[in-house]
Amino acid sequence: MLSSHPGSAEVHVKLVNGSRATLLRLGPTRVAPSTALMADLKALLGPAAVAG
Repeated sequence: MLSSHPGSAEVHVKLVNGSRATLLRLGPTRVAPSTALMADLKALLGPAAVAG
C-alpha cells in the first residue's frame, strides 16, 4: 500500500505495548505525505492507529 504513494518522506512506525514503545524506520521505503495516504492508512489500520 505504501508503494502506491511514492515520495521522499521516510516512513516511521511506532509500536506500543503497554508502557513500552518501539520506533521503527522502514529502511528505503519513502512516501508522499498526503490526505490520500492518510485515508488509506486509516482504512487499513483504523483511525485510532494513525497519527500525523
